[in-house]
Amino acid sequence: LFRSGSDVESVVVTVTAAASTPTPTPKMVLVNATSNSGAEINGTSVTWQHTVGGTERALFVGVVTELSRTVTVTWMGSQSMTSILSQGTSGNQYAYLFYLVNPTAGTGNIVVTINSSDNIKAGAVSLTNVNQTTSIGTPLGKTVSNSVSITSNALSSSAYEKIVDVIAIANSAVGVTASIPQQQIWSTVGGSTNPSGAGSYRDGGTSVTTAWSWTGSKGATLIAVPVKVAP
Repeated sequence: LFRSGSDVESVVVTVTAAASTPTPTPKMVLVNATSNSGAEINGTSVTWQHTVGGTERALFVGVVTELSRTVTVTWMGSQSMTSILSQGTSGNQYAYLFYLVNPTAGTGNIVVTINSSDNIKAGAVSLTNVNQTTSIGTPLGKTVSNSVSITSNALSSSAYEKIVDVIAIANSAVGVTASIPQQQIWSTVGGSTNPSGAGSYRDGGTSVTTAWSWTGSKGATLIAVPVKVAP
C-alpha cells in the first residue's frame, strides 16, 4: 500500500494452518483366551473353566457329538449362548457352533448339555473388539465323506476380523491338523467308532477359507463364521 510521497506502509499477514486430525488406528478383533473340555466325555453334559476379559467381548464355543442332538450352552450358569449353526451326518459326526455377545467378564464355567447321552468334545475362544450389534457374518457349513481333508467355502470378511471354526471327523481315533495360518484352539481325539473334534481361528480377509486334514478316509463336517470388528 502506498501513501503520498515516498513513504511506504507494509502489511504483514499471518496465516495459521488448521491442526491436522490424526487418523485413528483401526480396531482389530483380538483373541482373549482359549480353553477346552479335555478328554472325550460320554454322557449328557460337560463342564470346564474359561476366563473372559477385555472390552467389546464375545465368546464362541464349538461342540462335537456322534449323533444329532439338542444342544444348549451356558456361561457362568445364567447366560445362555446362541446357536450359530449345526450340521453333520447323524451316527457319524455332528458339529455345533455357539456364541454369546458381551459375556460377563471373569473366570467361570462353560456348561454344554445335550438331550441324550453321547460322546462330547468341546472348546472355546473369547474375543475382544467385537461388534456388539452385528457380531457375526454369514456362517457356512460343509460335510464331506471318504476324504482326508476338508476346506470351507469362501467366507467374506476383512483383515481386521477373525474367522472361528469347529470340525467333527467320523470314526476317528486320529488327530487333525489345521492349515496355516489357522491357530488351533483345541483338539480331542475320539475312540475308533467315535468322532474327533477340533476348533481354530484365523485372520479374516476379502475371501478366505479354513481347512483341516487327517489320516485315513473319513467323513467330516466343518462350520466356520466371520466375527465382525467393533466400529
